[in-house]
Amino acid sequence: MKNILIGLILIFNFINMVWADQKEILDYRKLAEEAFQNKDYDKSIEFYKRLIKIDEKHAWAHYMLGRIYGEKGDWDNCIFYSKKAIELDPNNFRPYGNLGWALTEKNQIDEGINFLKEAIRLNPESAAVHNKLGYAYLKNGIDYLEPSHP
Repeated sequence: MKNILIGLILIFNFINMVWADQKEILDYRKLAEEAFQNKDYDKSIEFYKRLIKIDEKHAWAHYMLGRIYGEKGDWDNCIFYSKKAIELDPNNFRPYGNLGWALTEKNQIDEGINFLKEAIRLNPESAAVHNKLGYAYLKNGIDYLEPSHP
């Protein structure tokens, strides 16, 4: 009977700990998103990093850090967090778009174009990624629009 009681206490404590972590993750995500919407990028970065300390495999937080660093023009951090987001969630087109954009801005245009094409393969409807790909082609001197006939 004593072993059952100890087991139940351990299970209860574990469930309580997981629930508390999930609540904290949701709180940090909400705060980070509010800061991002207000263009308070430094505060948003702070909250997303706190979230990652709780859940290091939180793909959305890594994606958003890549996006925010891109907005700030910090291409190295944009690349770092976008690659991590892709590693955690390879089917999300968004970090591929971030990564392609950052590489293009760092004049690694061919590599950037490859990541942008992968983003489009994953989500052909994304106008933002198509725009970034057009920018990459323009920056590279390649005509984005192919002639409709020879």
